[in-house]
Amino acid sequence: MIMERQLARSFFLIRPSAFGYNHQTADDNSFQTRPSNTSYTKIHSAALAEFNVMLEKLNSYELDPIVFEDAQDPFTPDAIFPNNWISTHDGGIIVTYPMWSEIRRKERSEIILDFLESELSYTRRYSFEYLEDENFFLEGTGSMVLDRPNKLIYAGLSNRTSIKALDKFAVLMGYRAIHFHTSLDNKPVYHTNVMLSIASDYAVVCPQIIREENEQKMLLDTLKRSGRSIIEIEPSQMQSFAGNVIQLENKKAEAVTLMSDTAMASFKPDQMDIIRNSGPVVSLSIPTIEKYGGGSVRCMIAELF
Repeated sequence: MIMERQLARSFFLIRPSAFGYNHQTADDNSFQTRPSNTSYTKIHSAALAEFNVMLEKLNSYELDPIVFEDAQDPFTPDAIFPNNWISTHDGGIIVTYPMWSEIRRKERSEIILDFLESELSYTRRYSFEYLEDENFFLEGTGSMVLDRPNKLIYAGLSNRTSIKALDKFAVLMGYRAIHFHTSLDNKPVYHTNVMLSIASDYAVVCPQIIREENEQKMLLDTLKRSGRSIIEIEPSQMQSFAGNVIQLENKKAEAVTLMSDTAMASFKPDQMDIIRNSGPVVSLSIPTIEKYGGGSVRCMIAELF
C-alpha cells in the first residue's frame, strides 16, 4: 500500500475568465453574498486582480503553481475552485467527481486532464461522474478532508456529499470514512473544508456545528489520535473562512500555511502561534472571491501528488 504524504509539493490554479455569483450554488452555500448594485464586470475584474496578486505572493514564498486559463466557453463562474471536481494521489492517480450544481459540472476539463497525463505522468483515472445520474454527489476535497498518511476521510454530509459516493471513494482508495452531520442556521454546511483543515502537525476544526454529541466526540478523538495539535474555532471564525486553510510544501521543503486575510484576522493569537510554529504563514487578500464565490484559499488549490 502506498503511503501518501499530507502536503503537496505542487498544485494548480485556474485563472478565472467568468468569475461571478452562481445562483445554483447559493441555494445551500451561506458563505455567498448575492450582488446588489455591483455589476458582473466589476466583480470579475476585482476577482481577477485578486488572483493575480495572490499568484505573485505565492511565488515570493517559493510556491510555484501551474496556472491554467479558464476557457471563455462554457460559462463557468466557479472554475476558480477546481478542488471540487478533481483530486490527485500518489501512484499517478486522478479522481474526478460528481457535482451537485449542473453549472459546475462544466468545469471538468479534458484539457487539464490531458496535460496531467501527458506532462506529469498520471497514469490512472477514476471517474465518478456517472453518479450524477443517480443524484449522488461528492465534490472532491471540498466534500472530503483527507488525512492522507493515516488513510482517513472526514466528511460532513450535505446535498453535495452523499454516503454512497463517499463509500465508493473510500473503498477505491483504501481509506476509512468518518462522516457526521453539521448544522449552521438550520442547514448542513455545504462543504467539509470550510469547517476542517488538516495540516502536517495541526488541525483546525469547528466542532460546535456538529449536530450529534457522539459524532463531535468521535471526530475530535480521531483527530487527537493523529498526534496533531487541535485548534478549535468558533462558528463565527468558520464563517470568516478560518477552517479553509491549507498547508503546502515549498521549494525549500518548508511547510507553508496559506489562508485569506479574512481568516487570519479571525484567528486568536494563541491559535496563530500554533500555526506559525508549524512553518511560514502566507495571508492572501481575496475578499471578492470569498464574498461572491463563497469559497476561500483552500478551495482555489488543486493539489498535485
